[in-house]
Amino acid sequence: MKGNLISSILLSISSLFILTAIAIINPSQLQASEQATENGSSVKEETQEAAQAVMEYTAEQKDAAVKKAKELMDDFDAKMDVWESNIKEQWDETKDAAKDAYANSKAAIMEQREELSQWYDKLRESSSEAWEDVQQGFSEAYNNIVESLEKAQDEK
Repeated sequence: MKGNLISSILLSISSLFILTAIAIINPSQLQASEQATENGSSVKEETQEAAQAVMEYTAEQKDAAVKKAKELMDDFDAKMDVWESNIKEQWDETKDAAKDAYANSKAAIMEQREELSQWYDKLRESSSEAWEDVQQGFSEAYNNIVESLEKAQDEK
């Protein structure tokens, strides 16, 4: 939990530095950058809210929680497909360094996707005694993978 808070704080500080640098270099771009940061914050909040929704189900509501988790995973997979599709459309014009970054990002995301699948399986199969731990594990894995995809999408 502390790691997520620290990551959020560092992300906010980094965004502030970037916006300041953009304002110094080209003040006319500040407004567009602020909008992009707001959209990024909005996506991050939506992601956290979605993952938190899984946490709100009780052990007795396990079927509904599993269904919500599956929806989150399907939504992520769709976003991943769009990202990969966009990369493939621009592949010929992409520099080798960017291709390497893409390959590394994709490999890391695929590992995280496997971890998310494992947490999903545990969520489906968990006992009421392990319910909260499994919910927490799924939620953290989901937040991590979405964050990784967003970071990869920002790399050009």
